Amino acid sequence: FLAEHKVPEKNIAELKQAIESDGDISSTGQFGSNVSTWIGNMCSKAASGGWLISLTTAANVLSTGISKYYGLS
Repeated sequence: FLAEHKVPEKNIAELKQAIESDGDISSTGQFGSNVSTWIGNMCSKAASGGWLISLTTAANVLSTGISKYYGLS
């Protein structure tokens, strides 16, 4: 899903590491600190033009993709 939305493979690998570091999602459905940091970094990248996607679209793509991974959507 993320690759289809032009998330670079390097960033996807970083997300995989963040997910592994954080472990299971919390009972409240919130992402762990490493995943949250990764999302923030990717949104900053979108805002600065480093990822050729709008900030609003980036936030939606990232939250949807990660939620799908965790089975939340």
